[in-house]
Amino acid sequence: MPLRLHIRSDRLQATLDWSPAHSEKTPSGADIAALLTSQRVLIDEERIAEACQRLGTHHCLTGFTIALGQPPQPGRDGQIEWLLPLEKEGIQPGVVDSHDHINWHERQQFAAVVQGQLIGRWTPPTQGVSGIDVLGESIPTTIGRDQRISAGKNVQLSPDGTECFASGNGHALVLGSKVSVDALHRVSGNVDLHGGNIRFPGDVEITGDVMPGFVVEAEGNVVIGGVVDRAEVRALGHVVVQRGILNKSRVVAGGDLRARFLHEAYVECVGELVVADAITQSTVGGSHSVVITGRSGTRGIIGGKVIAQNDLVTYGLGSKLAIKTTVLAGNSSTLLLRRTRLQGQIAQADAQLQQLRHFIALGEADGSPERRGGLEKVKSALGGHEAKLAELQAQLAAVTAEITEPATAKVSVYGTAFENATIVIGERRLEVRDAVERVRFQIDPETGTITTSPLGR
Repeated sequence: MPLRLHIRSDRLQATLDWSPAHSEKTPSGADIAALLTSQRVLIDEERIAEACQRLGTHHCLTGFTIALGQPPQPGRDGQIEWLLPLEKEGIQPGVVDSHDHINWHERQQFAAVVQGQLIGRWTPPTQGVSGIDVLGESIPTTIGRDQRISAGKNVQLSPDGTECFASGNGHALVLGSKVSVDALHRVSGNVDLHGGNIRFPGDVEITGDVMPGFVVEAEGNVVIGGVVDRAEVRALGHVVVQRGILNKSRVVAGGDLRARFLHEAYVECVGELVVADAITQSTVGGSHSVVITGRSGTRGIIGGKVIAQNDLVTYGLGSKLAIKTTVLAGNSSTLLLRRTRLQGQIAQADAQLQQLRHFIALGEADGSPERRGGLEKVKSALGGHEAKLAELQAQLAAVTAEITEPATAKVSVYGTAFENATIVIGERRLEVRDAVERVRFQIDPETGTITTSPLGR
């Protein structure tokens, strides 16, 4: 068989075939080069030498590659790298803490971002590299497809378009190459194991309930369509709970707080607390004012302790069963509570200090080496306890100096104030001995005592 040259259809490979059965002379390197030249195939001296070596040892060539082209390298497409965890579907695994325990309430379900945060980076497409076939002709390449970042709401691109940043706090949403930041995070349904705890740098809207054991934290407002049941909600803005807060739940708002009812709950807000029905067996700490809007039946405050820095308005106060109910009104109410806490801390610190001094006195009287070794440690701790006591006493003095008589604070009861209800305005206290209806409690500026006056119909 004569020496034959085969060029692949894409012209990226050329092969040789030769068999001695039909030829008396073994092809030489010159014969191979001549054949390649006649077909305009690029000559590769190393491959020709390898072919001659193969002929010398095997006396034949079958599909021997005598020339290889270089395929083109296509350009790389423009790429977008999102520098945040994208929202996931379905129930996600919990987070492993430092003790290798899984917290099933932490699901990391969505991407919360803050203003100025880098959220995406774009890499431009490349031109690609042309190829060359076995005939020495160029093979064109393809340029990578471009895919640039499209900035949506609350997203800003860098001047060269290669990076994007959040221009506000919120929830990053990615659709194809477009990214936007929504200042409102919506939860359709309950806060439960499906989505886990929520910690969001904007507003949160929940259509369902906050289930037991879960936490909602927001730097904006929180609106909850259902109840907060043995859970915790914290917001720097307003909080609205369309139904109720119950079962030892804790809700703290940096603005107003509105709910249908409170039952065995702790709530605190900087602004106004407005409750539609009742506050039962709950603690309300330090609200600007407290208003129970209901004007019939059991609507009011029953049991627990409610504190308002200004006025407090309710339909009922206490109950026919004489349940212990306490309300505090006036600018000094929170200061008085803080003073009480400080007084308790001072008493505890002073008792510990006396115990240390007693131990030192016993040790010095004993004089044994064992006792002296322990004394040095106790004496070194004594100074720290004395400093702590002095700091608490200074805080108490500062709080006491801030307490002023809240002459304008009022507690208005539009229904019945029952027996065993206690009204505290500033440092004045009044115990309700007999039920009284439609009454206002306030400080008499002349006597400095709490007096009552009837409310108009």
